[in-house]
Formats: sequence, structure tokens, C-alpha cells
Amino acid sequence: MARLAADETDVSVCPGFMAEAVAEDRRRRQAIRSGSASHLGAMPPTAAHAMAYLALASAVLDAPNFESGARVLAPWARRLADLQRAAGVGDRLRKMRRPAVINEMMAAVAPRSSRVVGALAAVRPVGISPCHVPHLADAADYSELVAAYLPGTSPLWGRRFTALALARLAGASSWPRAAEVLGMDSGKAIRAATKVVRRISDADAFWESVTLVGERLQERGPVDYAARRAALADLCELPDGALTPVFRPLGMSVTPQRRRHAAAWIWQRFTNGDPHEAPAYRQEWGNATAQSIRVGWWRFQTRLPTPAATSLADWGTAHLSGKGIS
Repeated sequence: MARLAADETDVSVCPGFMAEAVAEDRRRRQAIRSGSASHLGAMPPTAAHAMAYLALASAVLDAPNFESGARVLAPWARRLADLQRAAGVGDRLRKMRRPAVINEMMAAVAPRSSRVVGALAAVRPVGISPCHVPHLADAADYSELVAAYLPGTSPLWGRRFTALALARLAGASSWPRAAEVLGMDSGKAIRAATKVVRRISDADAFWESVTLVGERLQERGPVDYAARRAALADLCELPDGALTPVFRPLGMSVTPQRRRHAAAWIWQRFTNGDPHEAPAYRQEWGNATAQSIRVGWWRFQTRLPTPAATSLADWGTAHLSGKGIS
């Protein structure tokens, strides 16, 4: 812990030769695998290194009581969690044997986000892979099973985080990797993984609820959402000829905007995704503002007649089928 998380303030109380040994060790690890935790359990390379880390650790090990030791450990736990989150990795110290009292201190002071990831190891596996996870968790599944464990979270952000959690449960090794396999906007994924996760007070219950969502996906039958996302990745607008027989009988004109909104509707329908991340909205729309595009989408999807929605769904099914995807 001291090797990974101690900073200049911690080291400033050490004699110069010990402080330099710590700085040299940090530079070496940053040059090799960007600060990897590999070989942390190996013998320190020099006496100066050993003395430095023993001096730092003594503030915890020689603390007069549990509370005092935990107070020293707390900033290290926060820094370690930040480093691991930035690197997209899990607990780098999980394979190292630690005294029971140190484990108890870590459990008491670790940031909530770290406790959530730590609880993942004890969750029973589900029989899905990340490719079977939709871009957003099903709205009903989220509201019935997960919402209670994410207080103060909007349904959209809750469904986004639940999908990320499902991907972790299905095998994704980190939050960034979960976002990658879901084709999710990385900025939104980071926000979900760093902010929404802090609202979880009962990590075990949260993961149990996510497991139940995964079991519902299994019961409905596996859907390769990753294949669907890949097949629809370039669907930025529907061909004019595809919309004309759908809209004209309903007295609706076929405009460039509606062709794009229709593409976003199909992408959302078959990926269970956030329509604002659809390929149709990743390109410039001339002079249209982001707000006007959002308003246009809202009007399109709320006013879409049922016969038109059915026809669009049929077009999407045929489009995917033509690529060998169900």
C-alpha cells in the first residue's frame, strides 16, 4: 500500500536518502507498465527502499488503536482507488496476504466505489457474456430490481450504470472495458462509474439485484446485442425509398431530419440504447443545435403512429437479417 499510494507529503518526513529511494521506485514502476503493481511482494532492491517503506508503514502498524491506524490508511486507500480507477484495473493488492486487522481497516476506510468492485468477486456468475448485454438495462428490470439501490439517480443514468455492472458481471475486467464492449460513450461511462457508484450503500445487495437482471436476460433468450450494435453502427439515416411507403399513406412527408430520426429509432429499438448516442446523431446536422435535435427526436418518437413504428421495426429486422443477425 505504501509503495503504491504514499505521496510526497508522506515521504517528506523521511531522511533524504530514503525519500530518493521512494522517488526512484515510483519512477521505475511508472516506466514499466505505467505503475504496475507487479513484484510488489518482492524483496526491496536496497536497504534504503526497505527502510523507507517500513518507516511509512509503521505509522499504521504502530498506531495506538484501530481508529488511529485507519485514519493514516484512509488517504492511501483513496489514492489507490483513484489510481486503479484511472488505470481501469481492479484491486492490485488482492492477491497479497495481509493481517486481518489491515483488512478490517481497509474495509472501514475504502471509498465506496472500491467496496462495490470488491464485492463483485463474491457474486455468483450468470450465464451471459458481455455481448449479450444491451446498451441500457431494460427500463422495467431497472425500476423493479435495481433502482432502490441507486437513490437520487435518474432512470437513464441508472439504466446506463446497470448495463455497465451487467457487463462487469458477465466478465468485463474494468469499467472502461465494460464501456468499450457496450459501445458506450466513454465520458458518460466514466461519470456513471465514478459518480453513480458512490450512491450504493449496500454493495452485496446491489450486485444481487444486477444478477437478477442478468437472469431475466437469460430467461428471455440470448440476444447478441454487440452484433446488433456493430451491424447498425453506420445507420445514420434511412434510405428515402424505405420511408416513403411508410409515411406517405399516413400523410407524413419524408424529410432528411425524419430519415435520421428514423435511423435513431431503429438503433434504439434493436440495441435497447440511449437514442442520443445513436450513429445518426454523431454527425453534424448543418446549423441545427444539439437542443433542436433533441426536441426533434422527442417529437418524432412521441408522435410516431403505431403503423409507422411497426413498419420501422420490420425494416430493422430485415436489415439485420440481411447481415445474418437476429
